[in-house]
Amino acid sequence: MPLFLSNKVNDHCILAVWKAEESEHFFFKGLPDQDKKNSISHPTKRLESIAGRFLVQQLVENLNLEYQGIYKDEHGKPHLIGDAAQISITHAFPFIGATVNTKYPTGIDLESPKQKILGIQHKFLTSEEQAFCNNDVEQITLFWAAKEAAFKYHGRKTVSLKENISIILTDGKLSGTIIEDNTTIKLDLVSKKVVDHTMVYVH
Repeated sequence: MPLFLSNKVNDHCILAVWKAEESEHFFFKGLPDQDKKNSISHPTKRLESIAGRFLVQQLVENLNLEYQGIYKDEHGKPHLIGDAAQISITHAFPFIGATVNTKYPTGIDLESPKQKILGIQHKFLTSEEQAFCNNDVEQITLFWAAKEAAFKYHGRKTVSLKENISIILTDGKLSGTIIEDNTTIKLDLVSKKVVDHTMVYVH
């Protein structure tokens, strides 16, 4: 049972990371029928999707809530059927991460640092953020994961990682700001290393 990490963030939020080494059947067998409808053809992507739902189910049931399955809204944001809590899921094979929050929206992201991020950083970082990261792959990956976690928290396709979400790192503390339609949302973010991956979640 490769539960890699489990953490009670606070009284209303828990998270976990699973290292997916099992077959699809292992993850499928306990899921409700709603979650077994999967049209993904790529085997790894399909396994990630199934394992993510399995992990959310474990967290929901640990909170003594009924798990009926997951649906996605028009923006692609996942929700629990029955809306008993807010959820977020991330995949960076073989790691699967998830958060469940009974009170507020939530967001989590896992990224693996890769050199190729240097060539695409301009797509999601502002010029000021790029200057701060100074072509450091680990730092850029941290900012990317932070923006993705904030994006999942917000949950709307209308938000741009570069234009609407800003990240600040001060004395090792991450914070984020989402600005859209004259509305500003301030977020506290937490980062953790998961082997060679960077994980960020909304606190």
